[in-house]
Amino acid sequence: MRTKTLVFLLGVLAALAAIVGISLHKKGGTKQQEALGTPLFHDLAVNKIAWVTIQGPEKKVNLRKGKGHWEVVERYGYLADFSRIVDLLRKMAQLKIGRRFMASQDVLARLSLHSPLDKTAKKEEKGTLISLRDEKGSTVAEVILGKTRRSQKAGFPRAGQYVRIAGKTDIFLVDRTFPLTETDPVNWLDKKLLKVPPEQIRRISATGKADKLIYAFERTEKGKGLEPIGPLKGSKINQSKLKRLERAVSSLWLQDVLDPATDPQTLGLDQETTITYELFDGVRYHIRTAAPKGTNKKEYYLQIKKEAAQKAKQINDRFSRWVFIIPKWATEAFLKKPEDLVEKPHGKKTKPSRQKRNNGKG
Repeated sequence: MRTKTLVFLLGVLAALAAIVGISLHKKGGTKQQEALGTPLFHDLAVNKIAWVTIQGPEKKVNLRKGKGHWEVVERYGYLADFSRIVDLLRKMAQLKIGRRFMASQDVLARLSLHSPLDKTAKKEEKGTLISLRDEKGSTVAEVILGKTRRSQKAGFPRAGQYVRIAGKTDIFLVDRTFPLTETDPVNWLDKKLLKVPPEQIRRISATGKADKLIYAFERTEKGKGLEPIGPLKGSKINQSKLKRLERAVSSLWLQDVLDPATDPQTLGLDQETTITYELFDGVRYHIRTAAPKGTNKKEYYLQIKKEAAQKAKQINDRFSRWVFIIPKWATEAFLKKPEDLVEKPHGKKTKPSRQKRNNGKG
């Protein structure tokens, strides 16, 4: 009897243990389920972010919030691409958890989620560290971006990315990817320089040493074409070349910027022809370009000075401090020689001389 009672009690205890285990499992599962679909960063105030650092295994960029604009620290404080920064911060604030699991060293390596500062990890095992700080320098959020993952289910092409909160061990699969998170500072520059519609240009002129006029074209009113004045007046103008000159400032982009402390004379810019674009609103853009000289560099340089319409002729700070690196084809659009703008005369075909016709004959 005692044996049967003991067996019965053991059975009851086993059943109770099973019930408790199932209950705990359900509670844990509910807690895990509640985490899915929730923001990775709760209440991330993007407006308070004043500094962004993006660190990769090889390169790093720092983006600093200035007065009314963002700057690229590694490019001497030149303007950053504001739209890209807004896109990055918005994505960070909207990240939602799709999956969460514990990380092992093997998984961290396979998903490229080791810190880029980890000297023991291989390059391909490291991710990209994004650090957000406020005006006081306090860290608001830090996350390591790893490999991306595309849905394997048919009809569900939605992509995600594996991330890890810096200093934590959990790995998250989030619902967004960061394909444009570059670590090269040059890729964060605001590369748009000028976007001047051709119809707004009233006058284009080129001057050399001692402000000697080389050529000039003028438009008497909007809607009309540019006509030569000064040295080229009366010349037959190559209209395709003139259009190229006219459109040189319609979509001008930079590749990089030089240190503002660079002396333009060392680049030969002080010896170059100045091409001036004067607009109907009175604004003038003075432009000089120079090819590399005496070096192995293939950089082509451009300098812009902008004059306002006021008598004070205030120079716009955005351009006056800087020498820009632009593509070769862009520099070639700023024609400096007047003969490049004039139609070449078509020479008459001459008949070969009798002596040439008789060459080789006995």
